Amino acid sequence: MIIEESVIIHAPLDKVWDVFVSFSCWADWNRVLTDVRSQSAMLTRGQGFSCSIRPYTFPVDISPVVTSVEPRRKIVWTASMYGISSVHEFSFDETTEGVVVSSRESFAGLLMLFGAGRFFEDKVRQLTVSFLDGLRTAAEK
Repeated sequence: MIIEESVIIHAPLDKVWDVFVSFSCWADWNRVLTDVRSQSAMLTRGQGFSCSIRPYTFPVDISPVVTSVEPRRKIVWTASMYGISSVHEFSFDETTEGVVVSSRESFAGLLMLFGAGRFFEDKVRQLTVSFLDGLRTAAEK
């Protein structure tokens, strides 16, 4: 299963990038990944962090690891839980209309073969849109 969403942000690329990579301001705008804990103040390659996500009633703790950082262009993190692995890519493209931030999250694993994706695809899409909207609001301030 692959979920792709994007948002246009009317702010300079440097500001959008700084808001995204700085854990210190995530609590101000990010209502999707909560209780973020990291030994670093910034998203950097090789770094792990922990957080909670609440797709339904109960929170789920996840521990993504940042696998790739191309400054002001792309960040990728991976996570695994309950037999499902995910790769979440965020790309940042400067255009004449603003910065297009695109999210592409792919899921794989045995549970996906048995239809687990259909159960939560709409919810994950809603959470992705909410995450991107929060980033847009913070960067446009």
